[in-house]
Amino acid sequence: MDATASIPSMKAGKLAIMGTRSHDQQLVAQLARSYPDRIVPSFGYHPWFSHMIYDDSQNEEVNAEEHYSSVLTPVPDKEFMEKLPPPRKLSEIIAEIRDNLEEFPKAMVGEIGLDRAFRLPIPNEQPKRLSKYHVSMDHQRIIFLAQLRLAGEMRRGVSVHGVQCHGVIFDSLKVLWAGYERKVERSRDRRRRRRKVAPGVYEILPDINPSDESDPEDEDEPKPYPPRICLHSFSAPIGVLKQYLSFPAPSRLWFSFSTTINAREEKGHMEKVKETIKELPEECVLVESDLHTAGNEMDEALENAVRFVCGVRGWSIEEGTRKLAENFTAYIGEI
Repeated sequence: MDATASIPSMKAGKLAIMGTRSHDQQLVAQLARSYPDRIVPSFGYHPWFSHMIYDDSQNEEVNAEEHYSSVLTPVPDKEFMEKLPPPRKLSEIIAEIRDNLEEFPKAMVGEIGLDRAFRLPIPNEQPKRLSKYHVSMDHQRIIFLAQLRLAGEMRRGVSVHGVQCHGVIFDSLKVLWAGYERKVERSRDRRRRRRKVAPGVYEILPDINPSDESDPEDEDEPKPYPPRICLHSFSAPIGVLKQYLSFPAPSRLWFSFSTTINAREEKGHMEKVKETIKELPEECVLVESDLHTAGNEMDEALENAVRFVCGVRGWSIEEGTRKLAENFTAYIGEI
């Protein structure tokens, strides 16, 4: 929290601050109360901490050893499990996030998601070493979907983390989108509405039978899916990106990039990141710092990300800054 005192003097006008675990949630709330005009708070539980939550939807009480044996793979030895904290009920976690969202009407849900690569650190070891234990994808998905549904119910945006499980994330979102897909006009129907106004020039007449979507979709009504989704530090293959872009999702989608994580030369996939940024519609691009500290370091990371994206898209810094600011404003629900 020490670096947060520099928030008022930062060049960045507004920051989306993400919660990831239990003790973060009140820190995020504290920052939002201290800097209400500068902070967009986000409350949620990151997949790295999903093992500390147990699914109590069947009203089953489980002890810590039973829980960790069921969600960690391979099954840890008893000594390792005894070093882990007692797990919390998922219902309590959702109630906690709900309370924070009610206090902050502009707050979002995040950072949430799935991570196939993550391994638990060995508890109480310095320097930290990673164990061989992963959190099962089935368990991560339960925690992820519960938070997505809460965001849908309360009509809040989400920030989604995904590592080595891009298809599972897409499929999870499709489950929530099912039955709410946008209606896409067929080419044949569009041709029927075409009228020739001059040689080689046509205009498209209004649809005299508009779909039910002409109603502004009852934006404030609870839905099973979030209205706005950012896939942060997006690193999926181009094929997955094209799935997102071609699917008639009822949620608005953004894809964010940082020079801290996915656009670093040493990561070895710079060309893939550039191809992804070029493939995206300009209104779907966001930048981020992906840092856990504020101040000059964060300003510098954001500036580097802006310059990188502008270079890839062929935008001037002024044009790119304006476009990215508009995209961010839309993502946080202020448009």
